[in-house]
Amino acid sequence: MKKVVVNGRQSLKDLALKYYGNLEGMARLIELNPTFSFNTILTAGDVLFVSTEPIVDRSAKAVVELYKSNNYTPATGSDLFVPPNPFIFDRTFGTMFN
Repeated sequence: MKKVVVNGRQSLKDLALKYYGNLEGMARLIELNPTFSFNTILTAGDVLFVSTEPIVDRSAKAVVELYKSNNYTPATGSDLFVPPNPFIFDRTFGTMFN
């Protein structure tokens, strides 16, 4: 097992593809990092553990090798910040149309 530092705009999906070669790797990431879930929004600088066990699936192994040989770091997330409980309307919203 090794530690990985999350880059900006990376998601669990990105890390699953980079280190496991498919989206099934998300389950393995969550297993190794129990404070994260499928809905976790990662932040640059977060630290995760990834497995160093060899990948058996040939197509997944090919994806990992492609990413590694091209020094590709996927980052498909958004820079858009969405607050956890956005308040779009305040209490005066309904009264302004009277």
